[in-house]
Amino acid sequence: IDGITDAVIEMEDAGNLRDQVQHKSLVDKWRRLADAREADLRKLITVDEVANLNSGKQLNEFFAKLLPDDILREWPRTEKTGMLSTANKDLEVMAGMFGDNPMGDALRLLSERSTLNKYISSFGDGLINQAKMHKDGRVRARYNIGAAITCRFSSSGPNLQQIPRDRDFFGERLSIRTGFIAPTGRKLVSYDYSGIELRVLALVSGDEQLLEDMVNGDVHSEVAKYVVGRDIDRKVTADKELRQSMKGVSFGIVYGTSAIGLAGRNGWSLPYAQEMIDFWASRYPDAFALRFAAQNEANATEYLRMIDGGAIYMGKRPSITRCANYPVQRAALSVMAEAIQEHEISMRDLRDRNPDRFAYMISTIHDALIDEVDDALAMEAQAIMKRDMEVGFSKVFPGASTARLVEGGIGQSWGTLEEN
Repeated sequence: IDGITDAVIEMEDAGNLRDQVQHKSLVDKWRRLADAREADLRKLITVDEVANLNSGKQLNEFFAKLLPDDILREWPRTEKTGMLSTANKDLEVMAGMFGDNPMGDALRLLSERSTLNKYISSFGDGLINQAKMHKDGRVRARYNIGAAITCRFSSSGPNLQQIPRDRDFFGERLSIRTGFIAPTGRKLVSYDYSGIELRVLALVSGDEQLLEDMVNGDVHSEVAKYVVGRDIDRKVTADKELRQSMKGVSFGIVYGTSAIGLAGRNGWSLPYAQEMIDFWASRYPDAFALRFAAQNEANATEYLRMIDGGAIYMGKRPSITRCANYPVQRAALSVMAEAIQEHEISMRDLRDRNPDRFAYMISTIHDALIDEVDDALAMEAQAIMKRDMEVGFSKVFPGASTARLVEGGIGQSWGTLEEN
């Protein structure tokens, strides 16, 4: 814990340099994309029908009057009010159920507009204002240890833990990560645990096939192969994009999504979505069965034991999704916590040996560590970070292979890393 605390202080003090010009351009694009979706939405849902598209209550009343009972029964509900959920992921699921028709288009546009507005509110002008608060133009977040129920790291003011990965923003490739930069004379060094959640699931559950695919094969290519009925060539753009889309399928199944959810998100029929779940369960039976063993334990004791010796209170009605999620998230946290402690010691030693050089941890985001170092130390810092992350993993899973465990490298920005 001391090592984690020292590392958090180091990261909070150092901060992340943000390219304010690049970021303003990015936010302007988000606004244009959101406005375009609102304009298209108003062709399908008039102001008289729904005055405020941000009002869950008004949208709930509109769809409740319009849709038949059998569809409304499939629509996810909010836990507190029981109203139709207008969360992004649930709108996306319902859009998939309707397919290519005016109702599906309206739900899809609502989901995309909601996503863009979330990015604007969470990562828009706020990041620029945070940078302007400091003379050095750095964004300084608070890192919260153990705030989440699984004890995963979180951050606030701003929430850097939720910075999304690079993706296509509805036809445009827009990267938030590229705007996190190193000043002249320095570099960013970052490694990310590659597929850590699937890897620890394989180890916690004892699923040999999943572990084999993580270390020597490729889980997402196997799922894509099942979809198209042939081997996947990751050098071919179409196959690469298909494999990328299958990540969401595997992670959805891992965390207990239903066939309805899988069908909606991928535009599949309900029987085909169930077929995909059955395929995943047959290929990785021990990993799939972990959720049921966890739920049985939680039903019997109201608690779920974690890999680090702790336990999480699950209540009297533990859901299958939480039973699937919590053991994996806690194991991933255990690995990252060990790596952070190792790396804090290493970075302190690096500074002691190079007192005139800059070398600091500046962030932990998702399953990644980020350092900012003088150019002259970049190669050494890269090797140190890779070693520390492998050591952290091995402390939680002694003897487990570290092949293909991390990916990343050195770059002038977080979005332009290359391994040397």
